[in-house]
Amino acid sequence: MDTLSKMMAFEEGGLSEDEIVKFFVEILNNGVINSLQGTYGRTARYLMDCGLIARNEQGVWIAV
Repeated sequence: MDTLSKMMAFEEGGLSEDEIVKFFVEILNNGVINSLQGTYGRTARYLMDCGLIARNEQGVWIAV
């Protein structure tokens, strides 16, 4: 599934929790999140605060 399809599925509630975490890792690492609406940034921050997403030693976002 490409990024746009994942965005649509996320917005429609069609992703599992695991898929959401992987999706946000993807858009954080490829920088797409910087051009999306604030909901994405807030959701990313929430996932980080919950300890589901973190940076590894190389500075790459990973699912924890």
